[in-house]
Amino acid sequence: MKKSYNRRRKNLILFSLVLCIFISDINLSLSQNDVCAVYLTSSKCPDCLITDKIVLTNFTLNYPQLVLIEYDIHETSTNQEIASIFFNSYMEKGKEGIPSLIFKNKTFALGKYEIMDSYEIIESLTENPCPLTNESIEFSELDLSKIEGSLRIWNRNRVLIPPANKNPINSELAKYLFEAENIQQALENLDEIEYNQSQFIKIKVGADEILFENSIEIDKWRLLWNETKENNGEYEEEDEFVENGSFFMLFAIICIIALIALLIILTPINKKRKRNRRIKE
Repeated sequence: MKKSYNRRRKNLILFSLVLCIFISDINLSLSQNDVCAVYLTSSKCPDCLITDKIVLTNFTLNYPQLVLIEYDIHETSTNQEIASIFFNSYMEKGKEGIPSLIFKNKTFALGKYEIMDSYEIIESLTENPCPLTNESIEFSELDLSKIEGSLRIWNRNRVLIPPANKNPINSELAKYLFEAENIQQALENLDEIEYNQSQFIKIKVGADEILFENSIEIDKWRLLWNETKENNGEYEEEDEFVENGSFFMLFAIICIIALIALLIILTPINKKRKRNRRIKE
């Protein structure tokens, strides 16, 4: 009886451990898929001045899987035409305007308050292809040289700013660096690539300016990034893996606590059975 009980307890603990590892592996694989969206904004839009920083800094830092293609619709006439296509293709009739954050057909956030709550959409998506004017395509397969208009692409602690004339060869190089875990190390691995590097560059985001510690330019493709995390206008150092791994660390802690609780619950039961056996004897 005792051996059978101990065997069941060991099997239960082993099963719990395997289940924790299995679920964490599933979550890890899902988190590596990009969730891509288009953000339509304007420097002439009062509400956009508020949402720009929320979307382009807070969301991208809190959701490392999020890739944002940003259009200022009043920057060029081409951008205005692109915005009209997005309104007609992805948004419900009568619901058109800026600021708007578009994920896919009829999945979007329009206006300041909806965009503030759009983190719920981001968290509900395990992956999402980039919505474009003529198709939707995974960011990993996207040829940046074929994206129309004047835009900026945001992810995590970095922003990529393509030139008006998007050379295909340089776009592949720029995308390689944009997706690299460690941009500086990726640069060191490239041979015979000419680029200009500078530090502490500011770009306008909404009503504020964002300071980027690093910047390179390759044939007018500009990539800016930080090695540290923005926090209320200041920058505090943080290891690159921490943000991506924080969820899994929390999940591991919960699993350990659950296993300890299981042992605590089972131990009194075992003691009670032993006590009952002694009484019978």
